[in-house]
Amino acid sequence: MANKRIIIKGVIFLLFLVCSIFILSENKKDHVSVNLLNDYESLVLYYGNTCPHCKIVEKYIEDNSLRETMKIVDKEIHDDKNLGELNERASICGISSSSIGIPFLWSEGRCYVGDEEIINYLKNKVN
Repeated sequence: MANKRIIIKGVIFLLFLVCSIFILSENKKDHVSVNLLNDYESLVLYYGNTCPHCKIVEKYIEDNSLRETMKIVDKEIHDDKNLGELNERASICGISSSSIGIPFLWSEGRCYVGDEEIINYLKNKVN
């Protein structure tokens, strides 16, 4: 009888522990999403070192000296943290993981994908 009580208490404790971990991890995810969504201070450009379209955007930024007038943060996607952030921001914009591409620009809570779309956005932002 005493063994059954110990086993029941152990099972209840494990269930409580698993539920607590799950709840805490979900709250952490929501916190990250809110921080990513509310980041309006800068433009975040996700790129790959070997991406030819990324190089087109970078050349446009350099040729027009945009870094002098805009805060642009570059994030290379081969870094797991940057890739996770890119995926989360794409999700905020309703872009499925199979449709995410680079270059990818996050600005004012919106997503811009591809060199043409990003360059057009930057042109409008400057004017």
